[in-house]
Parts: sequence; C-alpha cells; structure tokens
Amino acid sequence: MDLTVVGVGRIGGMLVGLGQAAGWRVRSVGRDGPTAAVDGAGPVVVCTRNDDLAQVVARTPVDRRGDLVFVQNGVLAPWCRARGLSEATLGVLYVAVDRVGAPPVPGAASVFAGRHAAAVAGLMHGGGVWARTARDEEDLRREVGTKLAWICVLGVLGEALAATVGQVLETQADEVVALCEELAPALAAGPDTAADPELAARVLAYSRSVAHYRTTVKEWPWRTGWLLDQATRAGVALPRHRAWLVRAGHGERLAAQEARLSDGRGP
Repeated sequence: MDLTVVGVGRIGGMLVGLGQAAGWRVRSVGRDGPTAAVDGAGPVVVCTRNDDLAQVVARTPVDRRGDLVFVQNGVLAPWCRARGLSEATLGVLYVAVDRVGAPPVPGAASVFAGRHAAAVAGLMHGGGVWARTARDEEDLRREVGTKLAWICVLGVLGEALAATVGQVLETQADEVVALCEELAPALAAGPDTAADPELAARVLAYSRSVAHYRTTVKEWPWRTGWLLDQATRAGVALPRHRAWLVRAGHGERLAAQEARLSDGRGP
C-alpha cells in the first residue's frame, strides 16, 4: 500500500512511522511541490494546519483529490463540500503525540469516514493506536461534535485559568459538564455535527487521557467561531461559553463575530 503524508509534524510523523513499520511505501511531503503523483494511488493524509488546506488542495492533481485524508480539528465537511471533495476521507483523532517522534497515546478510538477510511484506520489500529471506521453518517457527526466540544470547552477553560487539562478537571469538572450541556443543542442544530447522549462523560474521559496538556482557543474560524456561528443561526444561547471567552481575553473577537453575524457575513 502507498501512503503519502503531507506535513510531518507530530501527527504526520506518527503516521510515517506507522506506515514504515507496517511495510507500506511511505512518501512524506513538505511545503513545496505537488502533494501526490498523478499516476499514484493510496491515501494522501494531510497533517497541516487548517489555514494551509486550500494550498494543499491546489497542489494536489485533480484526479488525486479523492485520495485526500483530512485529520484536522474542527468542522471540515462544509469546506470539503464547497470544493467538490465529496470523496475525501475525514478523520476525527483522539490521540496525543507530545512531540515529533514521541510514542502516540490514544485516549479513545479515532474515527474515519470516506474512501480511505478502512485503510487509515487499519494502519493506525494495527500499530497500536485505537481507530475504527464510522458506522454511518450519524456516527461521524457525533464524533465530530464530541471532539469539537472537547476543543471548545477545554480550550477556553485552559486558557482562562492558565491551567493544564488535569488541573481544569480538578477544580472545574462541574463546569466542564455544564458547558457540554450548554453546547449540546448547538451541536445538534446543524447537518455536520451531532450531540452524543454521553457528551459530558466522553469529554471528561478524553480529558483524563491528556491531563498534562495545556489547551487554548485556536483556529477560531474552524472551531469556536464555527460553533458560535451555528448556535447563533439556530437561536441557541451560549451564555456560559461567552462568559469564559471574555474571561480568557477573547471578548473583542467575540463581539466582532457577533457583529458580522448580525450583518449576515458569517464567522
């Protein structure tokens, strides 16, 4: 099996190592040149930042774009649809890699859906990193929603309190639950996320597996900003989350987004 990895940081490095250990033909790609050979085959796993995705797609031959596998945090399905990437594979990762070359630590099973879902999930699971394919579209939406909730809740609490995930759990476990309960209706309001019935329990469980991490609010348009947009359009109030965002120093960004939404301009 051929495997191309675009961006060899912590996650990309993990996949390169798993592919090599499994005997796959592995190719790593940096910032320049085409991401995949026109006559090639196999998954092309994109491990760059979200804001680099458009450039990566532009560097990928049109007839290989269905081989792309996106593993970024945030809600990517609308972005993929808008660019005709309906055959691309989406992955929701629940694995921690502290630094490039460090052993991966799974906190739950990572979930994949799309053309190369079985191949990538099989590679990871065979290498000791729990992974599976999505059972159906609803299953994928629940996983996207769960990871997004974890990012938004632990990100703002970690930044506001200048605390590790473990320290947040020690002092604010009830607030984590309350924020998850507040976010659940927003997650359930759109076509690309869903609210797991055990959302708070799952967020707490994953947090315990990465207790040493420090979390902050990152990549606003793909994560917190996206969720705030969906909540606003669905008429779901998020007073607790808004209050924590202000406490974390994101009041101006929050106000700017609300102004754009009132004008119909999105996040």
